[in-house]
Amino acid sequence: MDLQGLARRIRSCRSFAEAREIYAQARASSDGSAHYSISNLLVQMFANCSSVESARSVFDSMAVKDIGAWNTMLGVYVHAGDLHSATLLFDDMPDRNEISWTCLLTGFSRSGDLDRATKLFHAMPQRDLVSWNAMLSAFAKSGHLVGALELFRSFPERNIVTWNTLLSAFESASLINHVLEAFHAMPERNTLSWNAVLAAFAQTRHIESAKQFFDAMPDRDMVSWTTLLCGFSRVGDVKSAEECFKGMPFRNLVSWNAMLSVYVQAGEITKAEIMFEEMLPERGVVAWTVMLGLYLQHQGEDSTLKDNFFSRMPVKNIVSWNLVLVDLAQKRKLHEANCVFDSMPEWNLVAWNAMLMAFSQEGDSGNLENATILFRAMPCRSLISCTTMLVGFVQHRKLEQAKCLFDHGMPYHDAVSWNAMLAAYNQGQERRNLLELTALFVAMPEKDMVSWTQMVVAYGQKGCLASSLVLFQQMPEKKDSTAWNAMLTLNAQAGNFEQTFEIYNEMAMDGSRPDEVSFSGILLACSHCGDLKVAKLYFASMLRDHCLVATKEQYGCLVDLLSRAGHLRDARDLIASMPFVPESGFLTSFSFPAPGPVCYHTTNGESERLSDAREGLGEPGGWKEAPEDFHKIGDRPFHKIGDRTKRVRGPSKRAVIQDDRLQVPHTSVQVRSDSFDLQLWAVISLSPRQPQIGFSQSFYIYI
Repeated sequence: MDLQGLARRIRSCRSFAEAREIYAQARASSDGSAHYSISNLLVQMFANCSSVESARSVFDSMAVKDIGAWNTMLGVYVHAGDLHSATLLFDDMPDRNEISWTCLLTGFSRSGDLDRATKLFHAMPQRDLVSWNAMLSAFAKSGHLVGALELFRSFPERNIVTWNTLLSAFESASLINHVLEAFHAMPERNTLSWNAVLAAFAQTRHIESAKQFFDAMPDRDMVSWTTLLCGFSRVGDVKSAEECFKGMPFRNLVSWNAMLSVYVQAGEITKAEIMFEEMLPERGVVAWTVMLGLYLQHQGEDSTLKDNFFSRMPVKNIVSWNLVLVDLAQKRKLHEANCVFDSMPEWNLVAWNAMLMAFSQEGDSGNLENATILFRAMPCRSLISCTTMLVGFVQHRKLEQAKCLFDHGMPYHDAVSWNAMLAAYNQGQERRNLLELTALFVAMPEKDMVSWTQMVVAYGQKGCLASSLVLFQQMPEKKDSTAWNAMLTLNAQAGNFEQTFEIYNEMAMDGSRPDEVSFSGILLACSHCGDLKVAKLYFASMLRDHCLVATKEQYGCLVDLLSRAGHLRDARDLIASMPFVPESGFLTSFSFPAPGPVCYHTTNGESERLSDAREGLGEPGGWKEAPEDFHKIGDRPFHKIGDRTKRVRGPSKRAVIQDDRLQVPHTSVQVRSDSFDLQLWAVISLSPRQPQIGFSQSFYIYI
């Protein structure tokens, strides 16, 4: 075969078996110079067949390697994402040109390794527009928009690739106004430019603007149609997505996968499965991975379907492995996640970050040590890696390690990392921590609602409620429900009942809808001030007006109020009607009723009411005979004096149970055992001279 024919066959080769046959034919050629002239093509041929090892073998067999051969092999490593081997090869190169430098810079840029890309860019002996664009792409992919803008302004010259890279950076950050501003400032545009703006509209859910922009496009390609289709998916408009799919002038595997993703994101399992079966001729690893994501999303606690589907996949790519790994990490199944990680044929940054998240979550402190070891062993780290490790230190209350990582180990700080450090300083109760927290808050370049809310909570929890209120009133943004609930709960816990109700009313006037946390704060305030009537009104409003489901804590507040007001039957009925099993908190709320017109006696007919209450509770929470070793009540000793006398002593209170009678100097008393989780229940009979209670036997609520 002549040299040109062999070169054409090399360029058209796509299978590894054919590549080996061509390589053997080239080696058997008697013309050694012919073999040398096509060596670079052979290296690229094996790279196209995903055999980097064979490409390196051909490269090593070359007797003479010029700069073109070195650059070809360097490009193979970069394209394969093997930046470690690419860096070693770059260091071994006897000579380098602009292509060499730009090739490695492009590799760092694609991987989002901004640190190494910046160092390499500044070390370049000379730069052309391609290298400038590669550096801009590195800033864009890492999300460092400030650095991207500064670099863009310093460009010696710009072309359409430069403008499109900037458009892509703004579009990835969903900054639609910046996208439009850059688009209108472009001296020239191509289809990539129009698609970037269309993607920005679709990502920010401006679907009407996206349709109008799509109709105005001078040219549309497959990316344009697919972007609009995904835009319909984002707003949940499956019908419009189906119409867009049917209206496509032609379809490819990408469009089929996009429509499959629409059904997956909408939770249309049946339609997704039907389309997956229809894709049989075009089904690829992406379709399998999309369906895997669907089963992971809807598997619940039973992972059988996911496991079976994952084992059936004919080919698994790094995305499918990462889906399973991230799912296990989020569910804190550390052992299973570790097994999947060890079974993966390769690891990328997503896989490393998933394992880092699995180890660094709250739990065993030994896992945090493993997370630290893993973090140090990572071949490269992103902002997500550093932030995950930072959050792990914060959750485990490792303030010094968090400070060290924040100050010295992060490429830059985003809102999440700043807020994580606020949470770290908020963990301590010392005054020093509050001062450092304030200094950190002042130093933040940008503050979001999470930052302000954390400061409000910090000052409130450390007893500076007045300062907390000032911060709350100074919030520059419209307050969300989390901020309102934080201020409401702080006042309720501090006993500022009037302020609590005022905040609730202001919250409603501001347009923030109360949620379960809001009503928990209100009911807590009602419980502390003993206002049963207001509590019942808010409890009813929560169920009727806001269609919320009452929580255990909210039921507990109402039971506590009813029992303290003497409405024991109502409290018993409320406990019986709860949609869950009563816990100790509800039953210990059955304390002695306060004085008032409702008094129960354990004599005559009233003893039947006591008997009704005892029978209504059942098990668990039924009535039992008091044990002989029932020796402690609250934090005070419970002494046995003889057979029938028991005494409780305190610094200012004295209650005596003697001869089946309880004598108390107060109108209300609650007697319980913290050690046994028991509640001594009795009904006080008040007399004008001396409050007392009588009962025929000792009994308690068993928790």
